[in-house]
Amino acid sequence: MPFRRSDEKRQEQRAREAEAQAEVDRLTALRPEALAVEVLPIIATEAAKSEFSGVGFDAICKELLGGLGASFRVNTFGLKLALKVPVLGALQRLEHANLVLQIPSRGERPARWRITADGEQAVEAGNIPDKLGQSTS
Repeated sequence: MPFRRSDEKRQEQRAREAEAQAEVDRLTALRPEALAVEVLPIIATEAAKSEFSGVGFDAICKELLGGLGASFRVNTFGLKLALKVPVLGALQRLEHANLVLQIPSRGERPARWRITADGEQAVEAGNIPDKLGQSTS
């Protein structure tokens, strides 16, 4: 009987990891424009805007995963690695549309991003796909 609880916890952990992997698979299957539509509201949050130096890649990934890593204790290293190229592509699309501004890295600190006035307007108006200049489907 004492091993049953441990088995249940392992099964729950596997289910959480599968849930996180499914979300990564969904996100990586999106076109850069569609992923950008999901990324911009993360950078537009009051918490993100209060960060003077901008929002980092890890914070963006954590929000994209809905906090799965923190709340479920899922090993997110591999998940973030899988998201790196797609998220950076989405951020590049947002930069080219003048919706975010990249703050260059300094020393060992990685690059960060801040929303622009145009980005705030796009989020408020709900027309992020229009600002990206293409259909996101």
